[in-house]
Amino acid sequence: MSKENKLSLKPTAAAKLPRPNTAGLPQLPDHFFNHALFEGVSFGPRRELTLGLKPLIWAGHQGHHDPAVMVRFGGIVNFEEVKALFDANPHKRSELGWLDYDKHHASKPGDLYLHLEFERVTARVVVHCSSLTITEPEPDTEKAA
Repeated sequence: MSKENKLSLKPTAAAKLPRPNTAGLPQLPDHFFNHALFEGVSFGPRRELTLGLKPLIWAGHQGHHDPAVMVRFGGIVNFEEVKALFDANPHKRSELGWLDYDKHHASKPGDLYLHLEFERVTARVVVHCSSLTITEPEPDTEKAA
């Protein structure tokens, strides 16, 4: 294999790298960020980004999107870069392809690096933030009854 082939990475190549040590960091579920639909994107009130993501859940050969999960990035250090990416509206043309701790930066509590990548478009960013909060929807009381 030539040196040129070894260095060329496809947009989803980050998914194939080993997962970094995430002990002590906010936990990211493995299953629902790949192919999740964007239900909403909002910024503020300060340097925060909140994503409403509808996870894709598979039951055998049938897939469906569950109710939205809120993912909030707080204290974003590279806020201008992250905002510029979302101002270009890649979330309106694609679902989420990848969200995980970045393999090339060492995250630690209060200093997180999260790799966010889209499907079908060449849009990605490493969000450098101080906090990550994932809020799952309230259980549907009608289904539980």
